[in-house]
Amino acid sequence: MPEFSTIPLAEVPDLDRSTNGGHRWSGADRELVRQWYGKVPKEKLAERIGASQKAVSLVASYLGVGTRPRSANHSWTEEEDCEVRRGYDGTRRSGEVLARNLGLTYDQVKGRVQALGVARVTHRAWTPAEDAQLAALLDKGRTCVAIGRILGRSENSIKIRAQRHHRFRFGVRNGWYTKKDACEILGVDHRWLQARIDNGALKAKPHFEGDAPQKNGQHPWHIEEEDLAEFIRTYPQELQGRNVDLVAIVDLLAGLKRAPLDYLSPESVAHYRGLGWSDRQIGRHYGVSNHTVKRLTE
Repeated sequence: MPEFSTIPLAEVPDLDRSTNGGHRWSGADRELVRQWYGKVPKEKLAERIGASQKAVSLVASYLGVGTRPRSANHSWTEEEDCEVRRGYDGTRRSGEVLARNLGLTYDQVKGRVQALGVARVTHRAWTPAEDAQLAALLDKGRTCVAIGRILGRSENSIKIRAQRHHRFRFGVRNGWYTKKDACEILGVDHRWLQARIDNGALKAKPHFEGDAPQKNGQHPWHIEEEDLAEFIRTYPQELQGRNVDLVAIVDLLAGLKRAPLDYLSPESVAHYRGLGWSDRQIGRHYGVSNHTVKRLTE
């Protein structure tokens, strides 16, 4: 086989390169693609043949020496899912290898990895000193975002750790939840949840009768605890396991009883006010606005 650099450039007029008529492929051209596709840069191969890079890619796919990307709306099979689970190790290289083997793009494989919940997650173990610092910061009324910055952890990590130690129950009130609470528990965005409220799959009503819910949280949605649990039981297939708050869902479905201070109530507001907390700090602790805290005690 001759060296690629010794193959002369194709003598094709510029007009043929730029018009829709394109390049007329000969047997020799196809043989060049079969021998050199994937071994030399595509632009160099296209230059030698006198065709566009897109044409070279298409011919390579028809000859069985190239990978032709499938549609973005690819229907995944069980065998492909198994191959993704076996082959993905959390690195980009493994994703690219899977994409090449399956004839898909890297983004398609990455999306499927996330949908299957097999993306590698690096966990950093909590230390007793961090637990003590977390408890102290929660007692001071600091938000989960602020605590996360101090401890170098994500907001969600702070919430889950605090919940497991029963030091903080975000989004838990006296038997009801706001729309924001439900979004955090189910791991979805507000538009997704609003669509389920609108079609009746999830029962919800304005918390303050006569006041339509607002984006600023002053007039929240009221979702009964049992209604949220019923939605989870009826439509579990719509939830992604890697996004949900598993601790909150287990408590919700099991109907576990919680301590009085876990609920936003006049008693809990009075308790924290007695500790010197402001209404804003109390609102942040329970995930509501200070307006809601004030209105509860009026």
